Order: sequence, then C-alpha cells, then structure tokens
Amino acid sequence: MQRSGDKEYYPEIVRTAHLWAQEIDQLKDMDSTVDMILEQLCDYFTYEALNITIEMKKDTQVDERQLNSLVFFDDPKIFISTAKYRELLKRTGIPISYNAVSAILSERSILVTGNGSNGFTSKMNYYNTEGKSKRHQMVLLDASKIEIDDGITLADKM
Repeated sequence: MQRSGDKEYYPEIVRTAHLWAQEIDQLKDMDSTVDMILEQLCDYFTYEALNITIEMKKDTQVDERQLNSLVFFDDPKIFISTAKYRELLKRTGIPISYNAVSAILSERSILVTGNGSNGFTSKMNYYNTEGKSKRHQMVLLDASKIEIDDGITLADKM
C-alpha cells in the first residue's frame, strides 16, 4: 500500500481488521459458552433429573405443589421451571445473563417460546390432581435440537 501511494488508508484497514478479529474471537467464545451450557443441561437431564422426570401424556395429573421441582418430558420437548433453568445456567460459572443465553438458545431453536406467554417461556398444559385442565409458565427446550454425540440427541437419551 505504501508503494502504491495508498498509505493513508493503511491505519484504517489495520483498525478494521483488528475489530473484525475481536468480533470473531467473541463469536468463538459465545459458541464455547453455549456448548458449556448445553453440556450442563445434558448432564442434568441424563443424570440428575431421572427420578423427577414425568412423561406427559394426555391424562397425566400433576400435583401443583411440585410443578417447579419436576421435569416434564413431552417427546421431544422438555419443560422445566424458570428457577431450575436459571440455576443450571449459574452452575456453568459463566458470567452471562439469562436473557443473552435464552436469546441465543431461542435463535438456535433449542429454547421454544410462545403459545400465550411472554419472554423466553411457554405455557405448559397439564391436569391437576382434581382433573382440571391448567396451564403453567415454564421454560421449554427442544431435546431433539441438543446433540450429545454424533447424531445422538438429548431426546434419544430420555
């Protein structure tokens, strides 16, 4: 550039290249962060949550006092309480906000939002112990989108 007479553009090009390199590093860090979070979720669902996971069927009745302490599996979807989800995010030790992680997982279709709720949660339909149809706001994860091994998903393991 100096030989061709364009040396005044050199500092700007170097600065732009440096900014791009920083952004690429941040994206790499974000991918490793998401991988750590997904690993934490997989460990929880495949090891810790075995005794507290309820398979949701059309007639499944749930004790409302236990809604926030149980995991609900509706193949391939998993419902967990917002409190448990936040706890699992904290376990990674990564200083990243709930909203940032949720936005990334939502963008990757791992966290499912909608059906009558706000933010990063979904309404779970269930029957209480009296047989009344109810709805409760939960975090909804698509286990078929969380890959554990080559081609094996969390949904396959549950």
